Amino acid sequence: MRVVRKGRRLARRTVTLVCVACFVLPVTGAGAADPGSDLQAVRRQLEGARGGLEQIDGRRQTTIADLTESQTRLAALEDRLRALTGDLTRAQGSLAAADRTLQATTGQLVATEQQLEDTRTDLADAREVFAGRARASYMYGGTGPSSSSALFGMDDANQFHRALGYVQRVVANDRQQVALVANLERQVEATAVELALLQERHRAERAVAEAERDRVAVLVNEQQGLRNAVVAETDRHAAILAELDADRAAHVALIDSLETESAQLEQELRRRAEEARRAEEARQVEDARRVAAANARRASRSAPPAALAPPSQPTASGWRMPSDGRLSSGYGMRRHPMFGTARMHTGVDFAAPTGTPIYAATGGVVVSAGWRGGYGLAVVIDHGGGLATLSAHASEIHVSPGDVVSRGQVIASTGSTGQSTGPHLHFEVRVNGEPRDPMPYLR
Repeated sequence: MRVVRKGRRLARRTVTLVCVACFVLPVTGAGAADPGSDLQAVRRQLEGARGGLEQIDGRRQTTIADLTESQTRLAALEDRLRALTGDLTRAQGSLAAADRTLQATTGQLVATEQQLEDTRTDLADAREVFAGRARASYMYGGTGPSSSSALFGMDDANQFHRALGYVQRVVANDRQQVALVANLERQVEATAVELALLQERHRAERAVAEAERDRVAVLVNEQQGLRNAVVAETDRHAAILAELDADRAAHVALIDSLETESAQLEQELRRRAEEARRAEEARQVEDARRVAAANARRASRSAPPAALAPPSQPTASGWRMPSDGRLSSGYGMRRHPMFGTARMHTGVDFAAPTGTPIYAATGGVVVSAGWRGGYGLAVVIDHGGGLATLSAHASEIHVSPGDVVSRGQVIASTGSTGQSTGPHLHFEVRVNGEPRDPMPYLR
């Protein structure tokens, strides 16, 4: 189980580090193509990182509480283990005392057994002496030296008294032997009983001491097992807490990095907004200037009807007519020649034979040169300040994207590619992408 838990922690740790690494990777830098989108992405990442930090803090508090509880349990188990170790020491002391008592009792048993053996020897000797006296009395019968009948054969009074004294000592001695034998028999019996009691007490005392020692030893082993389990649990909680601290540090670093990047993007957005504002102001000034110029031209015209400047000459605005062909359709709403529906005509058309040159109306940089859907082969030129022109339906293109062209330079040849009913040039002017009437620029 410890291996499984360790594997799960490692996997979780790996996922966390990968996620943090993905967050830390810069989304954009200075001069990003779309700082607004990048800022939104950074803010989403920042929100996610802050949420992750809150989750880590929650798990960290839970782990700290678990760790504190484990340490409290460990302290209680340590106290219990110390108490049991004291009990075990005392039980072992009791067992040692019992062993010493056993040794003393054993010595006492040996001495008692020796005493019993000696007593039995003395008893055997006493019985042998007494048996000898009994045999002598039997052999001598009434004339034996121990028989009182021998006294009656004495004629001399002195001899009689000496014999009487002898007989009395013999009788006394016999009585002592009898008493000795009886006493020894009682001693043997008492010693045997004492020996049996000592052996029984010894067995009981040893059994009690061994049982107490075994009981305490079992408790000590159980407590030690619990202590080892709590120590392992405490170590595991400490390891988890260390991982959470590391993850927290990574998330804090990530948040700091994202906040810095967010501030940079906000600064970039403010810079671009200021540039756009200035460009719009310039465009409005330029539009006003061109409208004023056009109005002045219209006011200065006399009776002759309005006419376009010669195609090969610059117009009043400084541009050149993009085609030498005939102006065949103006800017504004009209019925589409192919679809028959009313549509906005976003440019002007110049009818001309296929192959007629198409000119750059004014200088600029070619940003697109190729097929553009319904426009067919088309060229788009950026003239700066948000102003661009488009020349469509060409049969050939003579420039490439990135080319710098000047006013009057041939950029393509008239054709009828795309959605076209015949050879002509479709010419558009766009300001910041919005179509404008080209004629004020061409007069």
